[in-house]
Amino acid sequence: MNAIILTAVLYAGNSGMYTSTRILWDLAYDIRELPNRAKWFLLGQLLLLFLCIFIISGQNFQAFMGGVIDWNSVVIPYVGLLLFLIVWLVYKVEHKSKLIPLKDCDFENKYP
Repeated sequence: MNAIILTAVLYAGNSGMYTSTRILWDLAYDIRELPNRAKWFLLGQLLLLFLCIFIISGQNFQAFMGGVIDWNSVVIPYVGLLLFLIVWLVYKVEHKSKLIPLKDCDFENKYP
């Protein structure tokens, strides 16, 4: 069961990375110039993003159904998200990485 969930999370992350790079390409170029464009491009990826958010937010909804909320059962499914946020924030602080404005991005060169 955990392997299935981990695979789904990795797939969602891969889809998010694919969508973000395609959106950046779309902002820099015309969408018709994409070498590989899916039939449901952007609509499909956004639908999957919202579906993943819906599934993650609905994990263990039974903990809220009783008269008393079982906080232990509520926190356990989301510990991974908290761990991810902590690791991401530590990386951002340690490497002092900043958001690069889109106008400063170089889309002409394939390699830095």
